[in-house]
Amino acid sequence: MSGESSGSNRFEEEMRNVWNHIKRPFLPIRSSVPNIQELTKLEGQNEALQNYAVWRRSSLFLAAPSVVLSMILGLVNYGIGLSHPGSDNLNGWCKFIMFMAEFSDFFLLGALLGAAFLFPQIRRSTQVLQIGWIVSLVSAFLPAIFPLEMLLANDVVIVDQAAFLQGKVALALTYAISLLPIVITLPGSAIRACLKVRNLFPNSSLPGWILMLTSPFYSLVVLIALVMVVQIWGNGLLLSGTLLLVIKPLGNVIWGRFFLEPNSEEVDRKIKILLLSSLGAGMLGLLLIAIWILTADVGLDVGTVVRLLFETIGRILVTTVVFCDFVVGMVLRDWEMAQKKKDVLVQEDYVDIEAFLQALKVQSTPKERTKAKDQDQKDPEAANEAKVNVENSPASASEKKAQARSRKTITEMPDGTVKVKEETTHADGSMTVTETITENV
Repeated sequence: MSGESSGSNRFEEEMRNVWNHIKRPFLPIRSSVPNIQELTKLEGQNEALQNYAVWRRSSLFLAAPSVVLSMILGLVNYGIGLSHPGSDNLNGWCKFIMFMAEFSDFFLLGALLGAAFLFPQIRRSTQVLQIGWIVSLVSAFLPAIFPLEMLLANDVVIVDQAAFLQGKVALALTYAISLLPIVITLPGSAIRACLKVRNLFPNSSLPGWILMLTSPFYSLVVLIALVMVVQIWGNGLLLSGTLLLVIKPLGNVIWGRFFLEPNSEEVDRKIKILLLSSLGAGMLGLLLIAIWILTADVGLDVGTVVRLLFETIGRILVTTVVFCDFVVGMVLRDWEMAQKKKDVLVQEDYVDIEAFLQALKVQSTPKERTKAKDQDQKDPEAANEAKVNVENSPASASEKKAQARSRKTITEMPDGTVKVKEETTHADGSMTVTETITENV
């Protein structure tokens, strides 16, 4: 009985570990709690570092089944392609790069498994994952780079140029669709990585700025990737799905200030609403595009569509981890540089920055000025202290000097002397009048 009880407990523990691996990638990094085995390997590490290490591990493990299925289906498609009668017209180089493209998932699988097993050593794990990820990208893009003329056998003679051109257009469209999982997941994963790292380092504004800069590029990449497909095979489903994917990340730009503010219940609530809206638009857009692929005659069989689906899921998970590593490295480097500058720079080095800050405050919108005024009324002592600091700073002195306006009047007197009257209006509204009399030379 004790053996059966021990075996049952062991099974339950393994099932809990499997469930943790499934749910961790969709949770904030700080919510990824290590299990007993993981804690043993991460003993002595910082808690945030432990959370990040096990989150990376679970994301990579969860991506593995999708990448394996995508790789198997890709190799099956490669074998079917070689059995096609027209494959005899292709040269050896073409067959090699086509094999490398279908085999790109193998490089990705090896990298993610190696990085997952090296999860306690984050630096080595990051290096292994980045190398395999880059090799898989290059391998996937190889066939699309070379023109069709360079891939044909030497004894092939092109008789009908019009038909050959149509074949090249069809091949280009096939490449455009097959590469969509890679192209779309790049900016999308960068956005998800910024959100993850913001949860890991809530006091750093750098992930929020990267998020705001990356979001418009996501819309641009999706639009460029799908515009040719829309023009040739487009209908209401594809157009609607494309528009939803294009507008999906724009809320990160419009309300991006929430990602720059410190954590609070109000900020977290607004960010959650924004993310849920973006997620809903993205899921609906992908659903419409999937329905279009299954119903439209675009020359893709069910196996290819299923393979694209698995490849998209796998690459989203892996690429998100890759970009998280990049953003974490940027945050750490930015913090190091800030610490070095803090010990070296003096107040005069901040003159230009403070001048820009004051100028942008003057140019702020009425809503922002009202918000700042309300904040000053809530804490008048802090507002007065900040005002005194600004007025006493070198930047404030230089700014007041730049804002001061002067008017000079020269009058020739009857006795031949010249009176120079200078009226200076300062930034605070006060006026200084200076009169000098000189001999007329």
